[in-house]
Amino acid sequence: MFQNYIEAFNRKIESTQSITWLKRPAWRKAVLAFAAIGFTIGCLLSARSLNLTWANLSLCPFLILACVLAPLSILYAAVNMALMARAARVQLPFASSLRVATLAQLAELLPLPGGAIVRGAALTRSGAKVGLSVSSVLSSAVLWLSCSGLAAGIVLHDLGWPAWILVGGGLGGTIAASLWLGRLMGWRLTFAALILRIFGLILMGLRLAAAFATLGITVSFAATLPFAFATIAGSAASIAPSGLGISEGLAAMFAHTVAMAPAAGFASVALNRVTGVAVTGIAAAVMALSNNSKKTLAHG
Repeated sequence: MFQNYIEAFNRKIESTQSITWLKRPAWRKAVLAFAAIGFTIGCLLSARSLNLTWANLSLCPFLILACVLAPLSILYAAVNMALMARAARVQLPFASSLRVATLAQLAELLPLPGGAIVRGAALTRSGAKVGLSVSSVLSSAVLWLSCSGLAAGIVLHDLGWPAWILVGGGLGGTIAASLWLGRLMGWRLTFAALILRIFGLILMGLRLAAAFATLGITVSFAATLPFAFATIAGSAASIAPSGLGISEGLAAMFAHTVAMAPAAGFASVALNRVTGVAVTGIAAAVMALSNNSKKTLAHG
């Protein structure tokens, strides 16, 4: 099952005409190398600015982040994948949604919209029409970005017009995406999708709060929402792998709006990213091993 999704993902990359320059291995490697170097330099400078050492990192909030909140994020992504399947008018068992969601998060490490391609390929393989698959994935992504922008704008209302741009754009995007989803899967499931996005923002905020606490920084939940928007907006760019360095850079820019050092914003988002990737990688490896064991038993 896992290998089938990887093959479908690769076929989708080869058939994508709108990003031909990224189909070239040399370009993809160059983008990945540039993003990785920028991310590493940013992490080192942030650690130096904050005087971070292994001794002054807090273990308890990190364990909460790695062992509770990051796994919950994978389950959240699986539920969202199941809703996307409903929007595309196909049924996707939860176990399959979990596999697709996990692989999609790993695919976002590529310098192209890998997660969206994997989700779309999975829906198409499940029997959905290509147009419905694209609409389902895109409307869900717009809703996620818009809700996070709306929340960040409300928190930053003291900034004046920049905050109101976020509020206006977020509210407009949320309404548009909701109307779009309403046509695809009905209003009851659209309302469920909105509630799921609110839960997702709460989960993202808790993850970032845990990351800040690991660095020895105490923040309010509301103060994490601009950083949640930075994380989501950076990932949506799909130029660098999963917004590598972009999300962290946006977080550094937002830091002063909540009276925080830019290095703290960069480091917390970076820590949240690295932890999430590690947990997702472990989950993917466990699923792959489980799938191989089932195949071995079936042939045995």
